Amino acid sequence: MNSIAREESHPVIRWLMTEARKRADSSEFLDAFARELRASGVDVSRITTGVPILHPQIFSFSGLWELGKGTTERLYRTEPRIAAILSNSPIGIAYEGRGPVRCDLAARARESEFSILEDLRRDGYTDYIVHSVPFADGSFDLVVSINTIHNLERADCVRALAEIERVGRRHRYVQVDSWLNESQREKFERWQLTARTYSDPAGWRRLFAEAAYRGDYYWTVTE
Repeated sequence: MNSIAREESHPVIRWLMTEARKRADSSEFLDAFARELRASGVDVSRITTGVPILHPQIFSFSGLWELGKGTTERLYRTEPRIAAILSNSPIGIAYEGRGPVRCDLAARARESEFSILEDLRRDGYTDYIVHSVPFADGSFDLVVSINTIHNLERADCVRALAEIERVGRRHRYVQVDSWLNESQREKFERWQLTARTYSDPAGWRRLFAEAAYRGDYYWTVTE
């Protein structure tokens, strides 16, 4: 039996590839995932999921499951406090696509360790593991972004377009702020409040090419 077959024969992997796909509610999925792990012999007591969001006001969406308490969901807004926390957090490492990170909570505390470890020790946890789990290439039949990515700085805008291209399997559509003449440009610059990356259509096409974005697109024009 090869390594892929062995992995797919594991009950949790098999569940993730079959029944888990039918669960659309994130809280229900996290509850069921915890049950599957414990039923397979993984003595897990806490699971945190986090999805970083490329948005000027929302930083991430997170779910927290705790044994005996169930699941709660949290929405973190973009603010200096969150950035400071993630700068010394294994979650920040996972959000950057790095890791995994494993911490032995039974070991003596170190001066330079992640700040969350003190809280976990106090709550009686003994092991802490963080994995980055990106969406697979071509995960979605349709990816749509309307009047969103222009609210990002240019580098993040390119990164978002590249990610849309990567995870979209069939259809991708992006709509962004732009103008078709000088009058529309003047009106746009007078009224826009949140856009950080904007251009005429030619400039957007150059940015699409830089991101290797090949999906459909159109413009939101102020008239």
